Amino acid sequence: AIRRRKTILLILLLALAAPLFMSLPAWDVPIFSQDTFAANQVINGLPVGAPVLVAVDYQHGYSGELDATAGAVLDHLFLRGAYLVLVSTQTTGPIQAEHLMALVNRQGPHQYQSPGQYTNLGYIPGGTVGLLSFASDPRQMFFADMQGKETWRAAPIADIRSVDQFALTIVITESPEVARAWVEQFQPHLKSKFLMMILSAQ
Repeated sequence: AIRRRKTILLILLLALAAPLFMSLPAWDVPIFSQDTFAANQVINGLPVGAPVLVAVDYQHGYSGELDATAGAVLDHLFLRGAYLVLVSTQTTGPIQAEHLMALVNRQGPHQYQSPGQYTNLGYIPGGTVGLLSFASDPRQMFFADMQGKETWRAAPIADIRSVDQFALTIVITESPEVARAWVEQFQPHLKSKFLMMILSAQ
């Protein structure tokens, strides 16, 4: 029995040490893609205090996949001094948005607060029709945020009358249908402004 244990231990040690002697990596090194680089450049180019619209349009079941990426992007935006405006076309989206903000606050020695650094407007009802209505007149759809406070009083968004006045729009989703709706119904109203998407592997 002791000899068998020693043999198993020797095999395990050889298996662990083999990559070192063979000069092979244990796994592929992640590639910093051109899309990632382009997104990083867009965020780095934002002026301090720039209003950024973020659609938190993914279900809680995809949190394990999307939270890490979305959290890193939002933290980058905050560090650049952007002011975030959170919305969602999903009924659970506003709660998911607060979950995401709590995750961002746990990742570093900072506490991003509403309404000082972001505003959670909440749920956009009506599917594609509601999204088009929001794109056409964001002030008409939201008079108060999730905390019941008047929506458009925060300095970075006080002058916003149309969605093309947001410096950047980011959509976080796992759904091809949701992504398509934002492209078809919302993007034409952005004029020359960027629409960025954080998508799941599917």
